[in-house]
Formats: sequence, structure tokens, C-alpha cells
Amino acid sequence: MPAWNAALYVANALGSLLAQRDAAELDIIVADDGSTDTTRDVVRGLDAAEVRLLELPHRGVSAARNAALEVLATDTEAVTFLDADDLSPPGRFARDLRTLEDQQVDVVWGMTQRFFEPEAAAEAATFSNPPPLERGTLLGNLLVRMDLIRRIGSFDETLATGEDSDFVLRLLELEPRIHTSSDVALLYRRHVANLTDGGGERNAVARVYMLAARRRRGRPPLPIPQGLFVGASRRGNE
Repeated sequence: MPAWNAALYVANALGSLLAQRDAAELDIIVADDGSTDTTRDVVRGLDAAEVRLLELPHRGVSAARNAALEVLATDTEAVTFLDADDLSPPGRFARDLRTLEDQQVDVVWGMTQRFFEPEAAAEAATFSNPPPLERGTLLGNLLVRMDLIRRIGSFDETLATGEDSDFVLRLLELEPRIHTSSDVALLYRRHVANLTDGGGERNAVARVYMLAARRRRGRPPLPIPQGLFVGASRRGNE
């Protein structure tokens, strides 16, 4: 869980994970990216044995994600991601961990359900109620075996945004065994801090796809499992 000035939301995000502690032995790593608000105090105040806080200088989301991956326990079997302003739906871990084993796959790839803060009312009005489910490149959709995480490698720290799309494309290039689930794996919060999609984000995502095209030069097109990406996207890197 990368976190930067997420004091308003991080307790809820962590609570949604801790509520599933009966499904697995959890190791929740909050990589605080140099927050200047009370994010670190909120995390410490939870006093949960399953939560570890990394207090980092502000270097960006990719560096925060890498710092968390670097300290994962050596016996970690599966990894998922949750941003500090999102939620993990009840029962997600038990369901997806069971699927990971029963289907003998490398990745369980679920769906995203958006929910809206009051300041996002205008955007909410453009969707049906409830909004349609989506399956995109948000990392919270994924439950990934640790050995595949090691093969994918680190997040690209030259990317200020779009690092999730880059990571997912490199995952797909390894042609893992993927189970696409119709169940919700991520509750994605829309609020004032993520409502504006600037040109910088669009440029970063364009660069991600350019890098992917270069890696595939002279090779067959990237294999995309049928039905993997579902639902219209409003964000540049979904």
C-alpha cells in the first residue's frame, strides 16, 4: 500500500484488509511516500500486528511500491495491491486465494467497482447506478503468485504515473496462467484528488505503451486473454 498524504482514507483502507485476517496470514506493508499530513500517525494508531509502516522520503509511487516489495517476507506466497484511498471488498481474500489454488493459476484477475465521494457527483451522474463493473490495469484487481512477482521485477521509477499499466503489460508478456473472475476485487474511490486527469498522465501512459511496443519489436503481438479488459475507462492508465 503506497500512501502519500492519505490520512483521510488510509484507516478505512487498512480496515478493509484487516477484516479479512481470517482468510490468510497477512503482511500489510504501508509504504509512506514522505507524507506531510498525519498519515503515519494514523497507521501507527491502528496498532495492528499485521501492518508494517515504511517511513520513506518522497520519491514517488513507483519507489514506494518497490520499497514494499523489497521487504516482503521470504515465505510470501501471493501478493495483491491496494492504494490508500481504496477498499478491499469483504471476502475477497478467501475467495481469490481459493481460486488461485483450485484453478492452479498464477494470477486471479477480478473486477473493479467504483464508488464516489460527494465532490465526484458530476462524474457519478455519468454512470448507471450502481456503476458497471470494470476489469482494467488497476493493480488492486490482481492477486499474483510471488514467484511471478519476482519474474516481473521492479516498478519503473522513472514513471511518475502509469506504473500500474507498465507493470501489467510486463506481467502479460510473461504469458502467465490467468483466471479472470467476475467477482469484485477492488472498490475504487473517486474523490477530489484523483478527479483531474492531466496531460502528464496521458503522456506517461503513452510512453508505457511505446516501451511495450519496443520490447515486442520483431515478436508476435502481446497475447491478451480474451475478455481480460471489460468496461469503459475514464482514466488514462486503466
